Formats: sequence, structure tokens, C-alpha cells
Amino acid sequence: MKYAKTTYSIILVGAALWCAAIVLAPVCAASPGILKGAGLILYAFFHSICHQISERSFSIGGMPFGVCARCAAIYFGFFAGTLIYPFARGVARPDLPSRLFLFIASVPTIVDAFPLRFGMYEAATASRAVTGSILGFTLAFFIVPAAIRAVSELAGTRTLTMYQRKGISNATETR
Repeated sequence: MKYAKTTYSIILVGAALWCAAIVLAPVCAASPGILKGAGLILYAFFHSICHQISERSFSIGGMPFGVCARCAAIYFGFFAGTLIYPFARGVARPDLPSRLFLFIASVPTIVDAFPLRFGMYEAATASRAVTGSILGFTLAFFIVPAAIRAVSELAGTRTLTMYQRKGISNATETR
């Protein structure tokens, strides 16, 4: 797992920078001069991935974050999950959990967002944040090992899955 720690570190730093940019958007936009321009660039960047409706966003000094509360919670949840990942699973062990966990983590977000599409009710910012953070946290346990495995395979090093370590394989032998 020559590349595991490097891949993990890149994901962790990337997630930290992404979360920092979300918070820096309003901080910079409220500042004078060149920082204001940087804040407006961050808002424009995040607009391509989020609706940025102010009423659905956390704010600093009356200025909304770069993304809405649900998106912010997903990203901050992912960052938290990435921080926890090496303690829970180990970086050198890129085994993916059962997809059932991802499905279960998605259900609260779907339940929270679905009625809004039909005008049934408007979810509160707190419920958006809670359901988004559950999903984001869980995503880290899928994205980190998948990235480690992908980098290892691209680099030509062999990654042993749990089944391969135990001697179980789905490979067929041809003669």
C-alpha cells in the first residue's frame, strides 16, 4: 500500500480546503478590496454545484456560506468521516463497506428532500444539516478506500481485497 497514505492525505487536505472555501466565501465577500473579489469568485464557483438560496444556508455576519446548509453538511460530514477513517478502518486496508450502509445513510436525506419537490413542506435548516452530515460522513468510507484502490491499481501496485487475503477469489482458472 505504497500510495495509500499519500492518497489519503491528498483527500484529507482537499476536503479541508473545500470546506475552508465554503466558509471563506462570505468572509472574503464581506471584506474590502481584492478579498471581496475572491469571495465573489468563490460564490460563482459554488453556484455551479449548489442553488445557494440564502434562506437555506448557514451564514457568517449576515452573508450565506458558499453553499446551502445541506451541501455544507455533506462536505463537512465528508471531512469529518475522512478524519475518522484511518482510526476506524486503517488506511492500508481499502475494503469497501457494504453498499447497504450507503443506502441507509441516503434515506434520511431523501426523506428530507423528497417532500419539498412536491410542495408538501419545507425542511428546516437543522434537518438539512443533520441528514446531509450523515450522508457526507458515510461517503468518506466509500470514497477514501475506492480512491486508494484506484491509485494503487493505476500505479501498478496490487491491492489485496479482504477476499484475496483470505484466499477466496472469483477468478477462474483457464488451462
